[in-house]
Amino acid sequence: MPASQTWKRHSTSYAAAPSAAPTWPGPPPAPRKYSSASPTSPTPSRPGTAPHPDLTAARRAVTRGLDIDDTAEILYQDWMLIEDQAGNRTGVSAAYETLRGINQRLQIGIDGETEKVFDTIMSRPAS
Repeated sequence: MPASQTWKRHSTSYAAAPSAAPTWPGPPPAPRKYSSASPTSPTPSRPGTAPHPDLTAARRAVTRGLDIDDTAEILYQDWMLIEDQAGNRTGVSAAYETLRGINQRLQIGIDGETEKVFDTIMSRPAS
């Protein structure tokens, strides 16, 4: 039997029945939230947005964010700004060096904005 006839024979015997749309017992499930981080999560930790910023709360927010994603450079920028606000240049350097180590492990460079934040802070005289 030629191949074309074999295909026809098999294709007609395996014809699919018309499909009906699936019915759900209720409304579709709501989208799941997989993490508590959101694009605005660093916002509360931005220093200088309140007359007397709560640096302890800001540090907690950054720490929580870094626990979720230790490669989020914006959080390291926030960490440096928080430590700068607290007058802790050692903390600024610790944040920068931590990020640098992670980026070396990932074989990527540090973002220009992060470099700018670090250089701006470190170029000012220590208070």
